[in-house]
Amino acid sequence: MSDEKMIKMYRRVYRNPKLVVLLKVSGLISVILVALAFAYALFILAFFGEHWRAIELLALAGIPFGAVSIMRRVIDLKRPYEVFLIDELAHLKDRSRSGRSFPSRHVFSAFLIGTLWGMYSSPICAAVILLGVLLAVERVLLGIHFIKDVISGAIIGILSGLIGILIW
Repeated sequence: MSDEKMIKMYRRVYRNPKLVVLLKVSGLISVILVALAFAYALFILAFFGEHWRAIELLALAGIPFGAVSIMRRVIDLKRPYEVFLIDELAHLKDRSRSGRSFPSRHVFSAFLIGTLWGMYSSPICAAVILLGVLLAVERVLLGIHFIKDVISGAIIGILSGLIGILIW
């Protein structure tokens, strides 16, 4: 998408305060539900005495999460609100940190957790992946990430989850 189209999109989104609130609330709810899906998996494993498996699951999610965090620091790409100096995004720059946009860690986490759930429950897998898609849309529309950030986060999350399934 061209810079001009991105700027028009941000302006349209931020001219609609109800849409902004809806996006922020849906993003927050999505993050909470993804975290609960992961916590639920850990709880189920621990409840049935699979403590070692719960530790393995923590590692299968934690190691790629750490790798993505390091990758973000090394690559250190700017966020949309740093690139497009427009009034609609100025409030993000004032309260947010700069850089570390690529890849989106929220989207990565949702797709990783969703993919790992694919081993046990297709409905939960699909629900968490859907939450990841909602997060991706929200983060792009609000100017927190570029499209490439969320797509790469999703791909890396899925690949990390598939590698985790093969290891597990």
